[in-house]
Amino acid sequence: MFLFRPVFRSGNTCKLYYKNKKLSYTSARENIISRLKSVSGNLNLGLHSLRSGGATAAANHVANDSRCLKRHGRWKTEKSKDSYIVDSIEKRLKVSQTLGL
Repeated sequence: MFLFRPVFRSGNTCKLYYKNKKLSYTSARENIISRLKSVSGNLNLGLHSLRSGGATAAANHVANDSRCLKRHGRWKTEKSKDSYIVDSIEKRLKVSQTLGL
């Protein structure tokens, strides 16, 4: 069963589709962005903003294996993976600390 599935709406009734059908990219994007905007107002976001933030959090706090990060993010090259990940200040300073500077 898919975790996120389409919803059937009729009047005041909302139900999940009975078929095991995945939620489309467009519907997922619209739903997530509408929820975020209802909380924080005028944001200019897309799902890639969430992808970048998730990859950055994983790289800075959990995952050290580059291969695992690439597979999880569905990136084929190091260059594509690195364009999404922003290293934390602590991680960047750790390089200087190991050099003894």
